[in-house]
Amino acid sequence: MPIKLGLVGADGRMGRVVLESLREPFVLSAAFVSPANPRRGRTAREAGLGASDVVLGCAENADSALAECDVLLSFATPAADLAFALIAAGLQVPTVIGTTGHTAEERGRLAAAAGRIPLVLAPNFSVGIAVLHSLLGGVGRLREGFDASIVEVHHARKRDAPSGTALDLADTLGRAFGASPGEGGRRIPIVSVRGGGVPGDHTVIFAGPHEVLRIEHRVLSRGAFAEGALLAARWAASPRPPGLYSFRDALGNAPRGEGRA
Repeated sequence: MPIKLGLVGADGRMGRVVLESLREPFVLSAAFVSPANPRRGRTAREAGLGASDVVLGCAENADSALAECDVLLSFATPAADLAFALIAAGLQVPTVIGTTGHTAEERGRLAAAAGRIPLVLAPNFSVGIAVLHSLLGGVGRLREGFDASIVEVHHARKRDAPSGTALDLADTLGRAFGASPGEGGRRIPIVSVRGGGVPGDHTVIFAGPHEVLRIEHRVLSRGAFAEGALLAARWAASPRPPGLYSFRDALGNAPRGEGRA
């Protein structure tokens, strides 16, 4: 059975890569851009976004198109994520969000929407980063005599710093080092570098008095994020109870509904 996908931010950097990565069982059922986007009202084909004749819409007219979708995937802005998540919740359409930089209020409203639908919220859809979280969960033995820090490098146009991925890694690492719930990320220093077109590099450094351990993850192309996001979308489109899920839930590395987005 085909999985009918709705895509928010279809003409953005990640949206374009998702469209290039679409394979069976996915079919593009709806695509959305900003209301001010000059491509709105054109087909994806006319906008240079592939061979689909799906018309590019926006949140103002999303209901009918989104109602035909099996799952919604959003790589847009925090405000657009929230607007579409609320529409999707009303239509009972599972949703996957890969945008970062949400405010605490926006995250709270997304969590409320997740009370009605399965909602996967993740700062990073790289399988390698998910494995890195698993590795960091076992570094507690380094807590004595080692200082931990994170260095993250992203392209010059990335708006949030530190990255959502770095904050998520800091939280995992902080808890492994024995921090109490809620303070893990605040105990790990993060250095953010912005420049060029780097998709995303993250290095975790453990510095002791006589040795240094570095664990590095480097994204070579945004295809890594697109493939992971589509994996999460396929997982969310299967029968799931409502809840706020992480990418690690979709990969089966955390109890269902208890992962950390």
